[in-house]
Amino acid sequence: MDGAFRFMKRLWRAVHQHVAAGPAPALDVGTLDEAQRTLRRQVHETLVKVTTDIGKRRTFNTAIAAVMS
Repeated sequence: MDGAFRFMKRLWRAVHQHVAAGPAPALDVGTLDEAQRTLRRQVHETLVKVTTDIGKRRTFNTAIAAVMS
């Protein structure tokens, strides 16, 4: 529990700093290499899973596990 709690605190802090910095510049997807495209795809898949887990299924443990991976 302590490890997951510390992870969530770090994630919360990182998101808060990102939002406080203002809007991010537009991303030119065409300039991404294969590793960056793979990471971007994984991030989007994780966002969909977390949204479904929390919004529809109300399963917070699996949502946290998805973000941690």
